[in-house]
Amino acid sequence: MNKKQTQKVNMIDSTVALLNIPANKAIWTGNATFTATMNSILTNMGVLNNADSTRMAGPQPFTETKAQAKEALIAATLLHAAAGRGYATSVGNTGMKTICTITESSLVSSKDADLGNMCRNVYTAVQPNIAAMGDWACNATTLAAFNGDINTFNALVGTPQAQISSQHAAAGSIDAQVEIIEGILENTLDTLMMQYKAPHAALYNGYMSARVTHSTGVHHSTTFKGFIYNAAGVALPHMEIVLMLSGNKLRKHYTDASGHFRFTQLHLGDFTITVSGAGFVTQTKTFNITTLQSIEADFTMVATGGTTGGGTTTGGTTPPAGA
Repeated sequence: MNKKQTQKVNMIDSTVALLNIPANKAIWTGNATFTATMNSILTNMGVLNNADSTRMAGPQPFTETKAQAKEALIAATLLHAAAGRGYATSVGNTGMKTICTITESSLVSSKDADLGNMCRNVYTAVQPNIAAMGDWACNATTLAAFNGDINTFNALVGTPQAQISSQHAAAGSIDAQVEIIEGILENTLDTLMMQYKAPHAALYNGYMSARVTHSTGVHHSTTFKGFIYNAAGVALPHMEIVLMLSGNKLRKHYTDASGHFRFTQLHLGDFTITVSGAGFVTQTKTFNITTLQSIEADFTMVATGGTTGGGTTTGGTTPPAGA
């Protein structure tokens, strides 16, 4: 979120946190309209937080996944093209030989939108004769895997661009949600608070103070942040970080190039952070948050099948150089 959005969300967080203090909540909780209004604010805050998560989830993991799929597809294509060319030469099938005469450089340099079709042509050419290509290490099993590689890559074509478009849409959604919540506060909650001005002056005055949008950048919410390392202390980018609240999935981020992650604009409750990534054992930490605060939550990941003896660490870990 930009600075203006953050300031407004901090105001909303501060207002909701004040009203949810047990002593304050006991004053208004019997008012059905007040309760419904608070629920509406929390629902819209959930939509806002999801939009912010979408905005912050960069396209790097998707780009990396597509690059890996492209590499696997090219390898499978070259294997089957070589088999097809060899078989076609042995039986004098010039048409099949022409289709299977394809170079690695042509595959690597092709546009994503064209690569799938080029590889599919090779697949179609060798498929009727695959039973005769065992001497080239190609068979029905490798052909099925080849087909899967084509489908996997084709499904990823355009994903980063779609993700970027989704991020732009999410940024606009944040403004819209902030406007909705501000309208609820001004038109409903502010009017409901007037009845408490005399009998509950402390609540009323605290509420009016919280309703001011401050420009100091001070956060009035819970924040989780940390770094993800491997056993050698090297930062791990693109690790998946899932945040859950009371057993329900709340947000998902990925670590950046320095292995860092951050969840902001959170309230109180029982939170769970789960970290996972290819080649590492999934790790989970739980937190019971009863006061608004900033939490340092670092993880040291254990390689699959490996041991570190160090376990996980929380807080106080020095980030890698340049982080």
